[in-house]
Amino acid sequence: MTIHEVIFDFYQLVFNSGSNSSVIDCFNRIVKNEIDAFIDIKDYTRELYRVSFNPTDKYWVGQFRKYRKNQLPAFARPGEDEIELTLDGDQGIIERNCFIFLPFRNILIWQHDAHANNPERLADF
Repeated sequence: MTIHEVIFDFYQLVFNSGSNSSVIDCFNRIVKNEIDAFIDIKDYTRELYRVSFNPTDKYWVGQFRKYRKNQLPAFARPGEDEIELTLDGDQGIIERNCFIFLPFRNILIWQHDAHANNPERLADF
């Protein structure tokens, strides 16, 4: 059995307005399809995916995905020539971070992945 280590970072969010309503408003508008869940930031398309609110425990969950469309990985077995991945023009390799946002404490629990996003990109959203 393969063991996969997952690292989570914890952030205390501080808002200039003193209120986290901008984050909650953004999540609500995405859930209601009032705004697009994806935008282009720093040469990548990024998307808030499967954002949902747990009303019982009062937290938000979702994925923040980055679509990589260039410098794609190749694959092969040891000793073999590599094979380049080919994708359709509107596809990309997804690098994602799962997250939980606890609005009552302004805590963001962020799945660390050096290839994906950092929380600053979420703030750009």
